[in-house]
Amino acid sequence: MRIRVSSWLVTMLVAASAIGLWTAPAARAEAPGVAPWEAQNPVKPLPAEPLGVTGKLLALPNPPTPETVRLGRWLYFDKRLSADGTLSCASCHKPENAFSETTPVSTGIRGQKGGRKAPSFVNQAWTLAPVFFWDGRAASLEDQALGPVANPIEMGNTHEAMLATLKGVKGYPGYFQEAFGRPEHHQGGSPRRSPTTSAPG
Repeated sequence: MRIRVSSWLVTMLVAASAIGLWTAPAARAEAPGVAPWEAQNPVKPLPAEPLGVTGKLLALPNPPTPETVRLGRWLYFDKRLSADGTLSCASCHKPENAFSETTPVSTGIRGQKGGRKAPSFVNQAWTLAPVFFWDGRAASLEDQALGPVANPIEMGNTHEAMLATLKGVKGYPGYFQEAFGRPEHHQGGSPRRSPTTSAPG
């Protein structure tokens, strides 16, 4: 059964890839009363659109907000989304390598080698081709984002288990509330308008 995971995953991937915010938040001095993961990953205003792009971030079908981008950064670097807790999206889509990698093929959980390397996904909000993955098998960024999570060679999880993991992380509900107006990941809906790092604990 294919789970249609809510637009939060798509929003965070589109937002961050569209505007180049996938660098790991830098460590900062902790402010009194601020959780360390918040100090490392504060809510920041959205930047201007990338050079050469004529579209506007707020005109996207799922426009990013500063809150969805921050949540997306945490999810992107969170290894708990993989079945064995060893890989995050950033394990293969490395920010320091233009969100790709230097090896000919990607390495998934338990050291399994894939058939291709992770493609870069910089500026995928304004893609030139209407398909995703090297072979074009995903018709949307949503389909692409969910593929590696459930691929047995990549992150090796199931969508149901990933959602259960997120639900069990006590630090996430407040950030989902902030980003989407509800305390947990949900099916359908849009954000509210208005690790090299630590993730919410």
